Amino acid sequence: MTIARPFNRREKIIAWVCAGVLFSFANREFVLKPLQAQRAALQRRIVENRKLIAKELQYVQLERQRSARYEPWIEPLRQRASKEQEVSSLLSQVQQLAGEGNLEVTEMKPRKIKNEETFKTLSISLSVNGSLNDILKFLHAVQSPSVNLGIQEFNLEPKSSPNNGLTCRLDLSRILVPQQP
Repeated sequence: MTIARPFNRREKIIAWVCAGVLFSFANREFVLKPLQAQRAALQRRIVENRKLIAKELQYVQLERQRSARYEPWIEPLRQRASKEQEVSSLLSQVQQLAGEGNLEVTEMKPRKIKNEETFKTLSISLSVNGSLNDILKFLHAVQSPSVNLGIQEFNLEPKSSPNNGLTCRLDLSRILVPQQP
């Protein structure tokens, strides 16, 4: 049996150098290389995400340009009050236009509000009596850009009274775009 003798100074230095080399190798292989690989992967992801963000920013800017281009047409259609207030405003506006056109309103009924995906449609059913000229002026006023009403149905019949007037039944509608949040 051999008894282990203590290392001399030269052997201790060699042992410490070998331990240091092994420690450095292990640190490099098991700590630094995985960290460098993770860092490289993260750098690649950062570059990819920056490219994606730049591309999406272009889409956002393009959408803003499109929105700005169409906003003048959409703004008159924006809903500015509750549904009930909008219907009431529509009824009074049509009543006022009929009065200005020397028409007699015999029937005016609001219809159910239709909710579409991006807008709402307010409709009213209307029956007026008057001359052909007055009815045509009323129809022109109703379709003007400031009033913004569309004619969905139109029926014109001679009135049964002796003054030879006409009865006009029509459905009017207005599109409302909800306010942006």
